[in-house]
Amino acid sequence: MADVKASRYVVRAAVMAALYAVAVVALAPVSFFAVQFRAANMLKALAVCCPEFALGFALGDFIANQASPFGPLDWAIMPVFDFAGAWLAWRLRRLRWGAVVVQSAVIAAGVATFPLGLGAGLPWLASFASVFASTVVIIGAGTLVLVPAFEALHVSK
Repeated sequence: MADVKASRYVVRAAVMAALYAVAVVALAPVSFFAVQFRAANMLKALAVCCPEFALGFALGDFIANQASPFGPLDWAIMPVFDFAGAWLAWRLRRLRWGAVVVQSAVIAAGVATFPLGLGAGLPWLASFASVFASTVVIIGAGTLVLVPAFEALHVSK
């Protein structure tokens, strides 16, 4: 039984990584730069459903960010922030909107510090505010649409 559970964990993480990476790259014109509207982040709302999605988002971000103009600042560092944000969302899963805010803040802090701050030389506070606002809206939309659909399908069981 432990092998089935471990296999399910790996498969779910891999599927989420693939979905996230494909969505980011397919929507690359709005996935990178100062005013980010990463529609793929809608998937990150699902972090409250399965802890393995934290690993999936980190791996998916690493893969997707290979297309980033910011190089190692994006593909090597941002997966850590994605993992941390998703893991915290999982821990806060009973407080759905708190999970959205915390996950968005972790992601925005990483983006504002590394690719946009150090990579593009943009001011931290303005970058944080911009990325945070768009990320809250996008993950919030996922919380309203994807999470109930995921739970209704009993995918998490």
